Amino acid sequence: MKTTKHFAVAALLVLGATLGASTPVRADGTGDLTPTGAEPNAIGQYTLTHVKFINGGGFNYDPGGYELYRGRLTVTCQGLTPGATYATSAGTFKAARDGTGKATASQVNFVYRFEWTWWGAIVIIPPTVSVARVNPDGSMTVVLQAQLPYRP
Repeated sequence: MKTTKHFAVAALLVLGATLGASTPVRADGTGDLTPTGAEPNAIGQYTLTHVKFINGGGFNYDPGGYELYRGRLTVTCQGLTPGATYATSAGTFKAARDGTGKATASQVNFVYRFEWTWWGAIVIIPPTVSVARVNPDGSMTVVLQAQLPYRP
């Protein structure tokens, strides 16, 4: 029993040291945005470039940690409601007559969170890219979304 506990503690320390010393995530790339069903014809993609690791922390006495990144994010959509305003993770835009729209932000911060489970594993909680229609009453309806993959 004692050996198992020592092994588990040693494994957690090695895992923590590996995460702390590892190369930051390679988040550059393009991905599809998943439709929520709010607008049946909506499709889209995000492109993340020029990603830089900013900082990270946690894991000492916290139940988890984080890694903060910054990059250029472009969101491109089709099949939207013409003339409607959309808020995205990269800014806002008004859909064109053909239902297309695009937003780009040169400096977007995004955070990957890490949490310990009760059995000692680490769960990665990725940031989400989303596109939401701004309704006339000011509320928002999420139309497209995707989680940014963690690729160490």
